[in-house]
Amino acid sequence: MSIELRGNTFRSRLTIKGEQYYGTFNTQLDAEAFEAKIKAQVAKGLPITKVSTKTNTDITLKELLSETYKNVWEHQSDWKNALYLTGALVRFYGEDTKAKHITRQRIQDYVNYMYSNESSGGTINRHLAKLRKALNYGRDNDYLAQVPKMPMQPEEKGRVIFWDKDEEQVIIDTLYAIGHDEFVPFFEWQIDTGMRPNEARQIKKEYVRYDAAKAVWFCDIPDKIAKWKIGRTIPLTTRAYQSFKQSNEDTPFAKWDNGTNRDVWNKVRKKLGNDDPEFKFYCTRHSCATRLLQGGMPIKNLKDWLGHKNISTTERYAKLVPSNLLVGLSILDN
Repeated sequence: MSIELRGNTFRSRLTIKGEQYYGTFNTQLDAEAFEAKIKAQVAKGLPITKVSTKTNTDITLKELLSETYKNVWEHQSDWKNALYLTGALVRFYGEDTKAKHITRQRIQDYVNYMYSNESSGGTINRHLAKLRKALNYGRDNDYLAQVPKMPMQPEEKGRVIFWDKDEEQVIIDTLYAIGHDEFVPFFEWQIDTGMRPNEARQIKKEYVRYDAAKAVWFCDIPDKIAKWKIGRTIPLTTRAYQSFKQSNEDTPFAKWDNGTNRDVWNKVRKKLGNDDPEFKFYCTRHSCATRLLQGGMPIKNLKDWLGHKNISTTERYAKLVPSNLLVGLSILDN
């Protein structure tokens, strides 16, 4: 879908002949009108007239972060983390700094500051992802003319990388930008199911079924295609189901074999300027596991969801979400 609800607004992300056109609107009708106008202009060979709904180019970074929080992060499960990270950014840059003055050098200053406070590359990247999301929001809403490239930092080798929703969106936007729109459904399926890629490639239409009693779509992973022959059944998010049914093929993701998958992912890495060897497509599985834990899923249930043979394999994700221990504080306080 080129139009999606983001918070209280509708965002249009239209790709035509490799060119992308963005717009954020108060109603879906406005977004549809925007897309119709763009398509008509392209069909007639006319220059694209920029549609502007915002004119405040002097917005401060604090105001931009606040608006992004209200329209995007406030409605997500990790809203507390978003609130903390935006506060850290405002404390460093100050309340009066204009968003348009956040240059590549000013971002590097923030990176250097975090390193001086002994922050890890992974922690710094979480902060940069939030900053990038806010700046992209500013660009899409005509507050900013352009967004500087983020100096993403190398992370400790051998660790488990996972992406939050903002980092996920950056990857999706990148796939559209490099002309691989057809890879997006596979990427979204992987994020929302946490399947091993080789399992996902073998999922057939007959494995996906609707449970009327629970009003939920499920995917049955048979023993014959599961690692360790541990079959399982996973409930599907609306997005996962929509991604799966986009293809008319009996095995929708079979075409993304190891070689094709690797070629697309290498293009994503190149576009993002990310040469971290741990930045792999398999991180979709790590991201799913981490989000489930962050949402409160018990480690035993996560083991079953992922199809792990030993729970010790699953337990490596627990150290990534130490904030879950705060649940204990709430219990004791009450």
